Amino acid sequence: MSKFIAFRLSAGKRFGLGHLIRLINISRSLKSKPFWIIESDYRKISNFFHNKKTKLYIKKKISENIVVKKIKKLGIKKIVFDLPDNNIKNKKKIISRYSSLNLKTISYDLPKKYSDADIKIIPYITNKKINQKNTFVGSQYLGIRFKKNRLNKIKNILISISGSDKFDIGNTIYNILKKYNFNITFIHGLNKKPSSITKKCCVKKFAYNLKELISYNDLIITGEGMTKYDVIYENKPLIIIQQFNNSQLMQDFKSKRLCLIIKKNLKKSIVEKKIISFVNNNKLLKKFHKNQINLLKKNSNLYEYEKMLNTINCL
Repeated sequence: MSKFIAFRLSAGKRFGLGHLIRLINISRSLKSKPFWIIESDYRKISNFFHNKKTKLYIKKKISENIVVKKIKKLGIKKIVFDLPDNNIKNKKKIISRYSSLNLKTISYDLPKKYSDADIKIIPYITNKKINQKNTFVGSQYLGIRFKKNRLNKIKNILISISGSDKFDIGNTIYNILKKYNFNITFIHGLNKKPSSITKKCCVKKFAYNLKELISYNDLIITGEGMTKYDVIYENKPLIIIQQFNNSQLMQDFKSKRLCLIIKKNLKKSIVEKKIISFVNNNKLLKKFHKNQINLLKKNSNLYEYEKMLNTINCL
């Protein structure tokens, strides 16, 4: 059990909530009782935590240097980071503040923007190989067990773009699909819920049982975040609606032909046509379904995930 560990993350409207969920999952896998250091612009983020005494918020009045000194006094020996990758210089600067006090550092990174942490976790489907000590590359380091499922006729659809859904894409997709004869579950996150809700639609702000909802539904529509991995590891049909520019990670993901990817800023009529065409294209659905099975039965080695956890515990 890792008692002397802290988790430093950025999560909220600007950064999304995927960083938070990912760290909660690994803290459980480590069987740790961590101290949380949170930078957030979402005031209700405290609802995700049970023990309010084990967290500290990064704010204008509370600088990173003050936090560093405090966690050192608490006897914390190591710290796990999940920070935005859009400013790699700032990310490296934050990590170096903690490592300068001889704290061991673990960081979730991107394949082309990795940090100087003692342990680097790059848990993505990627074509890039990184030969560095204590660097774990691949989706197997998400610790998700692959579940082979039967391909069903699409009747139930889950829409969950992201926790923040900065461009309110979820509401757009919901309004496109609500006129069809689907049972829809729509998670709107930090955005306003739809003004018009039909009898066949269930609308939620957040879903703490997201994996159960993924398992229940026949098609999941999401953004580029971590939810896509939960979906393909459940062997479910997936549509990704792009919110941002086409990254190398999305290109690698697309090259595996695991799902339908719809580019950003398309007209509603084109988006609607693509979704309905995909739903009715049984040949393509079967192809993606088979590709998920062929790829992920290789990338769901929980022994590798346990090996990574052991490396963190021994650091």
